[in-house]
Amino acid sequence: TKVFLDIRPRVQYSDAMNEEGFLGLAFAPDFKKSGVFYVYYTPRRKTKAEKMRNVVARFKSKDGVADPESE
Repeated sequence: TKVFLDIRPRVQYSDAMNEEGFLGLAFAPDFKKSGVFYVYYTPRRKTKAEKMRNVVARFKSKDGVADPESE
């Protein structure tokens, strides 16, 4: 198996919490041509006082591997 995208350092996740973590993935209709896809996730909080939020991020891939820096 080949890893497509690894953004674990950016994603907040804890078994003790509710709906958080890597929440979804959607490919653009023209993904084969554009390499564009979208990820829905909970980013890590820098401090405990920071409010929890969710992000829909756009990424690009090339040659079957996503570029995490393309967010």
